[in-house]
Amino acid sequence: MKNTFSFHRFGLLLRHYTLSNFKRHLRGPIGLYFGLLIVYILVYYEPSTQGLKGMKTETELTNMATGLTVLVAFCSFFVYMASSFAGLHTKQRRTSFFILPATTMEKYLSCIVFAFLSWLVAINLAVVCADLTRLAFFPLIGRSYASILPSFYSAPVEFVSVFIEAAKHEFVGFPLLLLSTVIVVCVFSTTFFILVSAAFRRYAILIGLLLLQGLQIVVSLPLSALGVDVNTILRVNLVVYPLLTIAALWWSYRLFSRIEVIRHKFLPL
Repeated sequence: MKNTFSFHRFGLLLRHYTLSNFKRHLRGPIGLYFGLLIVYILVYYEPSTQGLKGMKTETELTNMATGLTVLVAFCSFFVYMASSFAGLHTKQRRTSFFILPATTMEKYLSCIVFAFLSWLVAINLAVVCADLTRLAFFPLIGRSYASILPSFYSAPVEFVSVFIEAAKHEFVGFPLLLLSTVIVVCVFSTTFFILVSAAFRRYAILIGLLLLQGLQIVVSLPLSALGVDVNTILRVNLVVYPLLTIAALWWSYRLFSRIEVIRHKFLPL
């Protein structure tokens, strides 16, 4: 077997990982669907039955529902990334996966890509089904409001346009620094949860949240204690977090390449 990356082998790995973890990932879309349905009931029930009171326009109501949907999608993304290697938590699955004729890099990337694609399918199914359920149900109890799907799917485009405008008009100003920091922190958080998944596989999201919170305090607290201004802190973050991202990727690959088929009994995670 050649050590060069093969898309054919990579595709076979994805197929194998999908088939062996299909039932486990069915819970994701179902959980997201019911979670979003609860969100839409909380947002739309009173306006549907009693009309718009506190809201000035229907657009504001749609924006609120869209914002909460984006928040759910954002949080669920990290949950899925933290489960990148959760499918290897049993001896049988580790054995069947690691004996496949593929390089370690192909196996490593196949787990991450599968987690991302699973999230992409799950969140789209959940949003569409929950919104269609709302559109079908709420006319029975009162007023119906327009679908949030156009607003939801235009949100990434709007974010990119805001970033571009900030880059044009505030090249070294606060808006661009803030947006850039948000992006690098999100990229680092993704690689960090992948690292935690490689290290623990089970309960990775809970462990990752605790560790990530501690890391953010370690990075930001000394600068705040020294009285450093916000712009300087953001610039430091733009340097620190990309380095941490590279370190997290390297460490997660290193841990993955050393996963044991038979795990030690004193490592229950």
